[in-house]
Amino acid sequence: MNKIRIILVIVIVTFFNAFVSPILCQNKKFAIVSNIAHYGKSDRYKIEYLTTLLKKETSIDGILVLGEVTSANSLEDLRQLQSFIIDNNLTIKIIPGYNDYSNNIISPYFINQEMDEQFFFIKGQSSILLGYNSVIPFIKNIGYINIETLNLIKDESKLYKGEFIYSISNLPLSRIINKTALIKETGNNKIIHLYPEENKFIVKNDYILEIGLPGIDKNNKPIYHLIENKNDSIFVTKKYFENDNTELQFSESLNKLKVVTKQIADTKNISPFVKVITKIDYSSTSTTKLNIADNRIYVTIDNGLVYLIDFNGKEKFVTEIFGDIKTNPVQYRDLFLAATVGGDLYSLNSNNGEVIQVAGIGENITSDLSVIDLDKTIKSVVFGTAKGNILSYDAFTFEIIWNKKLSDKPIISKAVYENDKLFFIDASYTVYCVNAKSGALIWKYVQKSSDIIADNFPLINSSGVFVLSPEGNIIALDLLQGKKIWSADIKTDIKKLYINKTKSHIFSLNSSGKFFAISSKDGKTDYNIELNKSDIFTFEIIESESGIIIGLSDGSLYRISDNKNIKQIIEPTFTPITGLAQLNQNQIAVKSIDGNLSIIKIIE
Repeated sequence: MNKIRIILVIVIVTFFNAFVSPILCQNKKFAIVSNIAHYGKSDRYKIEYLTTLLKKETSIDGILVLGEVTSANSLEDLRQLQSFIIDNNLTIKIIPGYNDYSNNIISPYFINQEMDEQFFFIKGQSSILLGYNSVIPFIKNIGYINIETLNLIKDESKLYKGEFIYSISNLPLSRIINKTALIKETGNNKIIHLYPEENKFIVKNDYILEIGLPGIDKNNKPIYHLIENKNDSIFVTKKYFENDNTELQFSESLNKLKVVTKQIADTKNISPFVKVITKIDYSSTSTTKLNIADNRIYVTIDNGLVYLIDFNGKEKFVTEIFGDIKTNPVQYRDLFLAATVGGDLYSLNSNNGEVIQVAGIGENITSDLSVIDLDKTIKSVVFGTAKGNILSYDAFTFEIIWNKKLSDKPIISKAVYENDKLFFIDASYTVYCVNAKSGALIWKYVQKSSDIIADNFPLINSSGVFVLSPEGNIIALDLLQGKKIWSADIKTDIKKLYINKTKSHIFSLNSSGKFFAISSKDGKTDYNIELNKSDIFTFEIIESESGIIIGLSDGSLYRISDNKNIKQIIEPTFTPITGLAQLNQNQIAVKSIDGNLSIIKIIE
């Protein structure tokens, strides 16, 4: 096994006096050390060295660590860090770092097992320290605060008005798409937002004062910053680990900061073209798709709850699965199959939600589930794991059929089935074709690896396999031998594809909202449409008799008719759409990442 690496971006916050005992002095001083990736692997020695340096500062009281774990197998390092914290009786809060959430579906799971610190809230005499994670898996430089964190902020801050808030996260507010929701819950306060920067000091002073703090200076030497709130002003001083040199970076009167007014009214987001049949708010993160059957909508919540409702929104059952569900389940006849990230495979009775059986896989499951026909009697559920294995289980008995090692990287795509063949993609963009009955490798197509992992799965028609390259181009491979047939140079930065029902076109989208329709025959762009968007990072597509319906990560919904006319059905809500399903000719179900489900009728 490769040597485990952990890269920490550490933010150490030391509050004195006012935060532990509101006595004589009202000054607040804390130190922030950020982005010290040049230290390499984080172990007990590095943490001891860091805390020894900070002991030079007076009245150290608390420490906040923002760690970046770039390997999914860094559990031992996290345990060492926790052990040091406990042994030294340190008051430390830990929030996962940027790469924890942007690189791998498994890293957040491991971190949460060891240290569940995605959110903290500390109330002082006249100030609040608020810390939270805001990173989206697989997405670079765009953040989102999940609904659970917003609910906690709402519960904690509803009693405090007119107070001073230190807000700390992994990204600047300008990169968090639902920052208005944060402001709504922390309104009527003055806010200073702090975040780690790579190698430069950044200050933005508007209604919210934002400060980006580097961890190294221009000579690549480690530094840290003291932030002091004194005499109604804030002072930021740069200090060096290797000597006692200091440099005043920034000072500002806190009286110049404006109170962020709490926004009570919600933005109207339903257009005259839509009639809401029903609306259900589960108020929990839901990143998986909707599963649809006859008059049935299955909604899966990341925390393990599975709901069945009918097309009118009436609840039929709710069942709890023990574990985090981050990959898409599958419904097949009377079975509803789901997998936890921790490695448990569940089968439920799809009619009443009763748990039929559970199988412990022994590995972290990283792909969606697929059900395929091995023969007339055996139905197989197939999936991939973090260790690069693919497994096939009998869908009804949960007896294992085969288990094959494909890669050293996690399998990130669901299995796609065609003519007794299964197709997978791993985290390094390599495409695999295996025999569906045995798992034996038939061919593989190796691509250049990328830090940005694709979250799509292979698309197929009768003659080809269609995948994305790390550069964002669409590649067509021959089904039989895996040789490249053509490549379409679209350079999309959204790592996702969709193939239409007739298998004639492949659809994709880029972050500026440009929609591509590529011929599956020759890779030529038949047409493209500008939606005039920005910072789009994912999309959902369904086809109806009246055209294509697209749900975007800013919460907006569009319909593109057969004659290429565009109509916006729902305005942006800045809450990503994660589930989209056609119920009947004019009725669709729309689910957002915060567990808000709407059944709507499109009015012509």
